[in-house]
Amino acid sequence: MSMEQTHDDFEVIIQNLFESQVYSHYSHLNTRSYAIHKALEGYYENIVEHIDKLAELYMGEHPDYKINVPDSIQIPPQFSDDSPHNYFVELADVLEEMSTERDFSPTFTDRLRQTVELIRSTVYLLYVFSRLK
Repeated sequence: MSMEQTHDDFEVIIQNLFESQVYSHYSHLNTRSYAIHKALEGYYENIVEHIDKLAELYMGEHPDYKINVPDSIQIPPQFSDDSPHNYFVELADVLEEMSTERDFSPTFTDRLRQTVELIRSTVYLLYVFSRLK
């Protein structure tokens, strides 16, 4: 895998995580379920640290690399209390696949897996809380 492809994959990860932060905050404000509201709050407050650590690790491993700022943030256009659960399942699956199939360092891969753990924990909370209605 070329270094350019590795950089592109890294940027996809960061873009997805920034989008997930915006999506979770947006959904947090629009749910009518207090439990989902709190689960999403926990996610958007914690994902910033994960984004920061992943970026610092990657740029520490590639000191000449400069991260490209995303052109736009995409969030799903419609919201229901089931949407966040589905969104985070898909996000975790994509990032987990990238952690196993891309050519990242073991340190970066480990941190990406920790980020997937946060997402999977959020999936669990959203699933449980959405069933309490």
